[in-house]
Amino acid sequence: MVVAFVDMLGAKASRRDISFLNSLAFSIETEQRLLQLWPSRTDTRFRTTWFSDNIGVSMAVGERPLATRSEAFDAVAWYVGSLQARLLSDHGISSRGGIAIGPNFHSDNMIFGPALVEAYEIESKAARFPRILLSGDLAEGADQSKVPVRSDADGGRWLDFMSIGRPDGSIEQAAYFGALRQQILNGATKAASAPTDRIATDRILAGWQWLADLHDTSSSQSGAPFNPIGRLDAPGK
Repeated sequence: MVVAFVDMLGAKASRRDISFLNSLAFSIETEQRLLQLWPSRTDTRFRTTWFSDNIGVSMAVGERPLATRSEAFDAVAWYVGSLQARLLSDHGISSRGGIAIGPNFHSDNMIFGPALVEAYEIESKAARFPRILLSGDLAEGADQSKVPVRSDADGGRWLDFMSIGRPDGSIEQAAYFGALRQQILNGATKAASAPTDRIATDRILAGWQWLADLHDTSSSQSGAPFNPIGRLDAPGK
């Protein structure tokens, strides 16, 4: 089974921020409605479960009628990549996750098993930045996938969610990257003024800077008109 674990970042630090919690709740409700329209939703092999501010997504792998390994990876990766793009562009919520393959159990309302544990550990211990990182087993075959994947200097391979969520058409792309730009600036400004210790603030700002760099790279490669963010030394300017 291919399994993804995705965590919405900021819930713990913003637990007293009513506006953030409202945005988080609204985004989860929106995603639950969108899932009813998701193409793979009618496929009984594709499953999703929300728990708190996390989501588990899976697709079984095996002999027909089950999916092949590549089919399962494409379905799971494309969904969580598009989810990551929507959370940021529409709601200003950054996210981080992991994708793994292995034994797992996933019913309509329950998910557990070694693959979920591995995906969680990738998210919590290896991903570091707001990226959905692939396990070593999946990273090896990612070049054969239709899902855009990028690599970082640390050797990690992760879903290129800004490309996955990018709409067609230059006007639509300009609006998309404009929305991402504003949400990143808003997130950095909010993080810089949050009443947390310096180490935590620096760590959070590093995540927003990572997103800013990805925005500038992705938008320039898209060919659509764009306004780069650059360094976030003075967020919001």
